[in-house]
Amino acid sequence: KHKDYVLRARDFHKKEKTIQILREKAEFRNPDEFYFGMQNARTAGGVHLASSSDPSKYTQEQIMLMKTQDKKYIEMKAQIERKKVERMKANLHLLGEAPANKHTVFVDDEGERRNFSAAEYFDTSP
Repeated sequence: KHKDYVLRARDFHKKEKTIQILREKAEFRNPDEFYFGMQNARTAGGVHLASSSDPSKYTQEQIMLMKTQDKKYIEMKAQIERKKVERMKANLHLLGEAPANKHTVFVDDEGERRNFSAAEYFDTSP
């Protein structure tokens, strides 16, 4: 009996406190306050009505059309990404290989070929 009374009393005081806080907020509110959401808000008897979105806003045919358009958009974006990857791969085709810089130097005889120094001939460090 006492437990039930305590629970009901706590609940009552909690609700009472909430109502008091709401009253204070209403007293101190700015009468010139404006939010764009107020333009579409509706009240009935001073109580705000929740704006419900109309579930029958689109027909089944329109919904199917939107879904296919979304699918096509995703496919188009995927194709763009694939082409981008292909272009990047085309630029990387020589990275793993040794450079193909070959120079052919002609000499007159075998002795000159044995004594030939590429670093000296091309004036670079060995």
